[in-house]
This record gives sequence, structure tokens and C-alpha cells, in this order.
Amino acid sequence: MNQHTDERLGTGLTWRDDGTLALTVILIVVVAQFDAPYRADAPRPQRPPPVEATTLTVRSTDVGLPALEAITTAVPVRIVRQPSDIAPARYCAEWPWMAALFEQDGATPPSDAVLLERLASLGAPPDRQPGVWNIQAQLARRAGRMSEAHELAERARDDDPDQHLHHYQAALIAMAELSRTENPLLQWRYASRMKTAYERAFACQPTVSAYRQYLCHALQQTPRGFGGDPDRALRLADEGVAMGDDAFLVVRAELRLARRESTPAFRDLDEACRLGVFRSTAFIAGVDAALAARDLERARRYAGFLLGVNPRYAGNWLAAGRVCEAEGRRDAARTCYQQARHLAPDSGRVRRALESLGNKDEG
Repeated sequence: MNQHTDERLGTGLTWRDDGTLALTVILIVVVAQFDAPYRADAPRPQRPPPVEATTLTVRSTDVGLPALEAITTAVPVRIVRQPSDIAPARYCAEWPWMAALFEQDGATPPSDAVLLERLASLGAPPDRQPGVWNIQAQLARRAGRMSEAHELAERARDDDPDQHLHHYQAALIAMAELSRTENPLLQWRYASRMKTAYERAFACQPTVSAYRQYLCHALQQTPRGFGGDPDRALRLADEGVAMGDDAFLVVRAELRLARRESTPAFRDLDEACRLGVFRSTAFIAGVDAALAARDLERARRYAGFLLGVNPRYAGNWLAAGRVCEAEGRRDAARTCYQQARHLAPDSGRVRRALESLGNKDEG
């Protein structure tokens, strides 16, 4: 039985082809599923083949929704996503000597093989060793050598437990391990490791956005009896906004919508539109909340933002189709759902949307 992760549902929640909702009580936070590329070296659930550009000729204006430039003047739009790697700039900020490792030949960043060669040539005096172990763990994780990556990250953490990047690397390794297993017990183990590692990284360096973002969603999505705390999640998001990090406008909006606090959530999403801060899951939830509130103008704006920023995610076309249906424009809705089918031909959600629309036409 195929399963399709729903960005709006998030952790451990999947729609099955039979239309039922399966809930696995595990902590799995998957952010911006189609906004970020998947690593080629890690086995993943099979996905539809890449879609040719010719299948994406429909724009938001073609289905009667506003164009991106009518919604925001921000260029470029900032897409909020959870990193899958520690970036070179982050490494160099903590260990300036690593700048030599990441020197580029023109616009091409060094390959992992080149990084390993440079590490070997630079040597590793004692004061550099924890940083070397960390980047070696990252390279091993990318190559799929999880046991080696875990051992190197543990060595780095034991040597320097106050360095936040060591805990962050441990979290990324746990996330990679989590993506490779379908065993519920192992999923729970890796998810627990990931949350613990993010908590430790955050305790060491609470100003890093990625740590705070992860904890916001993890604390919201996890049942209270298993460590969830929606009130703390909202406090963390409030602090992120107060610190001037606009990414937390969409993070906080999602948290508020989960609490059925649509009015303050709309304020956050409206401000995110103005500033050009984007996250598919937040604006899909915003579309549905606006439709529930019979606020079609706002739903139209959010749907146009979704299609304008990321027209290659089927969930965004589904949200746009729901707006068109609410407006009584079934032909436009059908066009949206057909675009979603191009992008996700095996999706049960897309199939059900088209079948439901067909039943309404027959009725």
C-alpha cells in the first residue's frame, strides 16, 4: 500500500491510498518536502520521475489567482527550510582554519573527495581535531557510512561538549538514519536521538535559527506524553520573531493555526507575504484556514503565493484547486488538480481531489 507524506500533516502522519489516516507515534519532522533536494546517496521511498518543464505551462493567473508580483515586492523570496548539512560558512565561523578546506575553483565547490585530501594534507593538531572529526562525520554521512559517521560525531562531542556543531552533526546523522528505516522501533530511536541532539545544540547556541525551528515543530507535533509542549513551541517562535528572524513568522503561523488561532496566524502570514518569507506548509494551512473562515480574498492571495514561489509541488496546486472550487470555478479547479497529477501521478490525495470534483460535476 502506497503512502504519501502530507506537508500539512507533518510528523508521522501519512495519507494511505484507501483514504485513511495512519498515525505513527514517532517524532519525525520533515520540512519543506519538495522545497529541498533529496540526497542521492540515501535510499528513499520511490518518487515520481522528474517532470518536464513543458508540463508546467499553467501559471497562477491562468487559473484566476493573483501573480507573485501582485503579492510581494520582495526579491528574492526567502524559502524557509531545514538544512540537511552544515554549511561551509558555519564551519569557518567556528573554525577559521577551515577556510582553506572550502576554497573553490571558480564557481565549483570542492567535492567530498577533495575535502578529504585537503584534510589529510593540512594535518590535525590537537586543537583542530574535534573540528576534523565533525567534518569527517559529515562526509561519512553523505557517503552513507552511518556507523562511521556516528562514531566520529560521538568522538567530537566527547572532546568538546560545548561546541554546538557537534550536537548538530549528531542530529543530522540521526535524521539520515531515520530516513533509511521503516522499522517503527528504529524510527523512534533515531527520532529521540535527533530531538535530544537538537536540544543540546540549542542549549549551546540558541541564536541558530535551524535549532529553534526544529524544536518549534517537534514540540508542537509530538504528543505531550512523549515530550511535546505546544506552549513552549509558541514561546520559542515568539522569541525568534522578537530576535528579528523573519523565518519565524511562518513558523509561528503554523503553530497558531494548529492551535486554531487563525486571526494572529493570518497577521503573521500577511506579513510574511509582504516580506517575501515562504514555507509551503504554512501557506497551505493558511489557505485552508482562510477557506474555513470564508475569507476568499486571503485564500486567493495565499494560493497565488504558493504557485508563484513553488509551482513544482503538487500540494500547492491542490491548495489552489480548493480555492477555485470554493469560488465555484470548477474548470480552473480541474486545471489545478491536473497540474498536481503531472507532479505526483501516484498521489492518492490528487486522485481523490479529481474524483470528488468529477462527482460534483455529475451531481
